[in-house]
Amino acid sequence: MKFAWTQAEKHYSVRKLCQWAVTPSGFYAWCKRPESARATRERHLKVLVQASFDASQQRYGSLRIHEDLLEQHERVSRKRVIRLMQEVAPIWF
Repeated sequence: MKFAWTQAEKHYSVRKLCQWAVTPSGFYAWCKRPESARATRERHLKVLVQASFDASQQRYGSLRIHEDLLEQHERVSRKRVIRLMQEVAPIWF
């Protein structure tokens, strides 16, 4: 989280930001690090959840979207679908 904050505040020098939050070497290592498998999966699932939600004209709840994902052979828990829906469409939850 501190690395993301440091990157968001790039209008200051990295050296100055690192005095408050993280080490410069840690920040640059974080920037070069590839995305984790879990983050990649989350991004993929968010797209599927959003597509299912939009296809239902924003009427489906987590139960039906979970069923849609299972029909697409995506193994995911309903609780994860609920969390993803809250991130994708926070207005409805």
